Amino acid sequence: MLQSVDEKWVPKFFQFTGFNLLLAFTATLSLFLISPAASGSGIPDVKAYLNGVEHPVFRNFFTFRTFIAKVIASALAV
Repeated sequence: MLQSVDEKWVPKFFQFTGFNLLLAFTATLSLFLISPAASGSGIPDVKAYLNGVEHPVFRNFFTFRTFIAKVIASALAV
């Protein structure tokens, strides 16, 4: 017997939504645990650094941990 369209999309919708929420939560958690300095886009920080601005936030911005956190979070977010 054929199922109607209305019955098939509801569980698939919740499965899709749940999986996307899990990926977003994992990306956020990886940033929080590995390196909170990687949470922003980084474009204003890089522009300020290249313009010669000295700020204490740059100590944690250009580290290997920040790079790893940014890669993991970007892969999970996309």
